[in-house]
Amino acid sequence: MIFNLTVFIFNWFFRNKTRLLAVGFQSFLLLFFMALGFSQVPNIQSYFPSIFLICTFFMGQFLLVETHYKFSEEKTLQSLLLSGVSPNTLFISLLLTFTVWMLFIECILWVLMHTFFQVNPIILTPSLLVVLISGTISYVSLGILFYGFCAFSKIDAMFVMILFFTLQIPLFLFFYQALETLQHAEMTLRLLPLIGMNLLFVFSSLLLYEFMTEDLT
Repeated sequence: MIFNLTVFIFNWFFRNKTRLLAVGFQSFLLLFFMALGFSQVPNIQSYFPSIFLICTFFMGQFLLVETHYKFSEEKTLQSLLLSGVSPNTLFISLLLTFTVWMLFIECILWVLMHTFFQVNPIILTPSLLVVLISGTISYVSLGILFYGFCAFSKIDAMFVMILFFTLQIPLFLFFYQALETLQHAEMTLRLLPLIGMNLLFVFSSLLLYEFMTEDLT
């Protein structure tokens, strides 16, 4: 069921190519302006984690807003729940879909950053991929929960955005620390706080998503 639903959501994504292209364009435009702003900064590689996370978090914001606006417009999520899909299955399928899509964009951003700033590439090692996956899953799980309120109710998206960004601050800090340690071989990888945040956000969002859909559908 989860696999079939994930495939359905992926197909729904690509039926809305205009919104996906808008997300990609906004993300890469933000990176371009970052490159212009930091072009003359010495030792630019030390700023990589910050620049990368700012671009990633804003890219995720664009993606969540655009897709949940379309979900709300078409009543897609309500239709899936009325067809017999459980809230937990729907949440996991959305989590897988958004995470895969964001990781794809993050890999492109990572390559473009090295191209724009003209520095030696930081290879996509297994450690880096673990950090990216852990941080991205946490970010996406909260995003699905918060922007679900926009899809299932009349709550204003601006209010949701303010709450969402506030809760992202500790995740941003742990994500940054993990990425920073990857740049220095002598430093121990600080992954455990990020994984702890990951477990907290994913499981709490999963439980609250079920409550939200039962209350608002």
